[in-house]
Amino acid sequence: MQPFKILLYSHDTLGLGHFRRCQSIAKALAARFENTEICILTGSSVSDAYGEVPQTRLVHLPSVAKTPEGNYRAADPAGSFNSVRRQREAIIRAEVAEFDPDLCIVDKEPLGFLGEMSASLRMMKERGAMCVLGLRDVLDDAELLQSEWDKKEIPADLSPLYDQIWVYGPRDFYDPLQGLGLSDSTLGRVIYTGFIDRKVTAQTPSLLQDHVLVTAGGGGDGFMLMQSVLQAYRRRPSLPGPLLLLLGPFIASEQRQQIDELAVDIPDCQIFGFVTEPEAFVQDARLVMGMCGYNTFCETMIYDKRALFVPRNKPRREQTIRAQRANELGLCSIIDIEEARDPDVFAAAIEQALDRDRPATANYNLDFSGLDVVCEMVEDMIHQQEKPRRLAV
Repeated sequence: MQPFKILLYSHDTLGLGHFRRCQSIAKALAARFENTEICILTGSSVSDAYGEVPQTRLVHLPSVAKTPEGNYRAADPAGSFNSVRRQREAIIRAEVAEFDPDLCIVDKEPLGFLGEMSASLRMMKERGAMCVLGLRDVLDDAELLQSEWDKKEIPADLSPLYDQIWVYGPRDFYDPLQGLGLSDSTLGRVIYTGFIDRKVTAQTPSLLQDHVLVTAGGGGDGFMLMQSVLQAYRRRPSLPGPLLLLLGPFIASEQRQQIDELAVDIPDCQIFGFVTEPEAFVQDARLVMGMCGYNTFCETMIYDKRALFVPRNKPRREQTIRAQRANELGLCSIIDIEEARDPDVFAAAIEQALDRDRPATANYNLDFSGLDVVCEMVEDMIHQQEKPRRLAV
């Protein structure tokens, strides 16, 4: 029996969220279906650190980096961005031609990074593959997103390219496609899966118990959060510890040095650069502070932890929208990043967040069925194939 081949694409510019989401999906599919071959196309420079997934191999694309203004460059400052673009597209087309997937799941970017998936999507459709666009619960402010999609020449009708669009969140939490003027055919293909389960499979103990956790995801844009937390703790030594900071792998070396200097006089403060299972630190925290990226939000909510989110709103408003919606539902506390610059204001917000009820007490049912729904969708797709290949379940 031939294996069912699944290709996942993760463009990966700033941060870790896209790759980690793809890897979670790959793990779930490999565990559910024995007779599969899975390939992840990723531009993440740290993807190898997350270990191997059964039945899954990684294909690395040359890395790119995102500037604070939202532009792109080669991750290697000496490299040519145009050369990197050509290399990425050539690798994708060659892999698609050789792997010949039955199913392709594209994360976030409908045409891939700067259109690099366009030709390959058409190739897969011509060969009879099923294609899915996977979107997180929030993309951006509708007006900003529409402008971005117009520049990228993303069509209002995605139905020629995609059989389904999966939104990795509940329908009643947020509609990431609102206000984009997408065709009825496209909107008719949208399926809300629920949030992706972010619990660790093994109960990996953290080094501290009942700590205050500050996490910045990939860390490329987390310096202001870390700096503000440390300044609040320096101003108000009575704030509870232990304090644990997860900086992420992409923080600049000079910023790491400044953080180390700020933390030197704070008792019970530990700093970590890069950990592959931040969930292990979340599960033992009394309070989580972060910017409210998708993974941080899911990890915090599924462990029912008090949260104080400090979202950034540039170059996109995704984190702010998610944090505000969660705050409306009674799931978390929130403070504007500019207000957090004031140590006294931030310290007061931390104290209030520590006293709030946990998310489970809110009048909102957090749906974390995302991975189960994805597996169900894939199983349905297998049966829809012209020549179905039954997987061992």
